[in-house]
Amino acid sequence: LLLCAAVEQAMLDAGGEGASVGSYDVLVKATAIGEYGSTMAAVFLEKATKPLQGAKKARLVEMMKLFDVYHGEAMDRAVNEYLASESGRSDSSAGRKHVLNVLEASLEDTVRAPLFDANVTLSAGIDHAQASIRIMALERLNEICLQSDSKLKEEAQITLK
Repeated sequence: LLLCAAVEQAMLDAGGEGASVGSYDVLVKATAIGEYGSTMAAVFLEKATKPLQGAKKARLVEMMKLFDVYHGEAMDRAVNEYLASESGRSDSSAGRKHVLNVLEASLEDTVRAPLFDANVTLSAGIDHAQASIRIMALERLNEICLQSDSKLKEEAQITLK
């Protein structure tokens, strides 16, 4: 309940593009989420159904990234539940587009990144029953590794110069 209130307050307080999440940050790090983790992650997804711009969108993305770092399993469960519930629906619904946009920004290049074609996260896709989804997940994981490798090489070249 306290975390839900902190999310509400952080969204209301979004004053500028670089605003920090303040008390939310401390709460997420210090709180044992337990059985309420999926509920908390679902709060993020519910917030993402609304058209958010500027500081509010940046705030939500920042909070979701932080939650993902400390409570990844709960985030993965919630994202998989959301994707499963949306399976077969049209991509044209405004709420769905907003959520997918926030998910891409928040979970990009993580194991909880959505595989939209399969309606599962990357981590669920790796262990999926269908071979085609496992292959899709492994290909995406390979892309992430190659991107990370090229970023590391660029950083190393800049450091050497």
